[in-house]
Amino acid sequence: MFIRKVRQRGLGVSGRSVCLAICGAVTLLVGLSSVVSAGEEPGVYERVVRSTVWIVTEKGEGSGAVVKSQDGDSVVVTTFHVVQDAERIVCFFPSFDEQGEVNSDRQFYLKHAERLGIPTRIGDIDPERDLAILELDAVPEDARPLKLASRVLPGEEIHVIGNYGWGPLFGYSCGHVRGVLAPRDARERGKSGLGLASSAEMPMPLNGRVLVTDAPVNEGDSGGPVVRQRPGGEIELVGLAQSYSTGRLITNAVHASELASLLRGDNKSFDKRLRQELVAMGFKPKLDPAGLFLVETDGRTVVIPGVLPAEKSGTFGIWSPVAVITPRNSRAMAELMREKNALEGGRLEVRPTSEGYVLAYSRNLSTDLRGDSLRTAIDETAAGCRQSAERLQEHLNKSE
Repeated sequence: MFIRKVRQRGLGVSGRSVCLAICGAVTLLVGLSSVVSAGEEPGVYERVVRSTVWIVTEKGEGSGAVVKSQDGDSVVVTTFHVVQDAERIVCFFPSFDEQGEVNSDRQFYLKHAERLGIPTRIGDIDPERDLAILELDAVPEDARPLKLASRVLPGEEIHVIGNYGWGPLFGYSCGHVRGVLAPRDARERGKSGLGLASSAEMPMPLNGRVLVTDAPVNEGDSGGPVVRQRPGGEIELVGLAQSYSTGRLITNAVHASELASLLRGDNKSFDKRLRQELVAMGFKPKLDPAGLFLVETDGRTVVIPGVLPAEKSGTFGIWSPVAVITPRNSRAMAELMREKNALEGGRLEVRPTSEGYVLAYSRNLSTDLRGDSLRTAIDETAAGCRQSAERLQEHLNKSE
């Protein structure tokens, strides 16, 4: 059913500006030639394409690359925004015809999804660096893990393989590294947006080193391998395609050093052990781009920090949104917050969210709280939120 919906919906997208249209056209022409003759560097394309995947979710599509995990297993790496909030993920490796040419037709893969589609799970994610590690049920033997580069210099020639929405699958483009943004500069660029866009049409969370390139990147290329060929012929992964500029022919790639860090277990966004604990409690935690865990219980969403304070005697807050503040309910909310009989163990407060300011029911917990005690606190927070919503409705009814 999932694959059928994707096929009916169609995954192609259209350009949003003349600049992007030109960029897409250039990439399409290079991509088409690379599929047939592997473009200017046939050795690069032929060796890298087998380690490239087309990622399909119920939210959209993207690209990924095969690398080796710390345990020596082959895993797929991509950008976080490709798999964000995805309930089901399927990866497709390239299929080849009798002449050894890549089949670049989307419909072919979707038609044979039962045979070619590989069920995929999220192994690790780091939204602050826009990275995700995916675990597959099986990886083809000829999909050799790409070696990670340690140092990348401006002026180096790079090659990109991806699955842009209006072109053939496993298309090719090339360019050069223009420079490397340090984490601080990348964060500032991500906050301001500076014309950068992704398939989600939002500024990228760039909390890490970023490659700035002139290689064409379009929607669907995100997460695809950005590689270089060393003088001796060795192929190295220098980054993952991430975003493009809506104003200039400038693109970003997550630096390979950030990927190496995540593969070592160094996560900037959240505590992996806390996530595993929430799963063991029966929750299916989702990770917000701000580094917050979102869990559902009793019909309510409870928000938990992705990284808890390091102090053993410290505290942290969890909260659940009661309602978005609007002109209609703001007075009733103020009356509710002035009530002396505040709900036991919690408090009401105003918090900013992506949907606007919300009234939230919050609780402070000790960092020592774990296991069943933490589960109880989460359930009590959801119950407090529900009771607050009921009291808010009573105030609204009185005002009407």
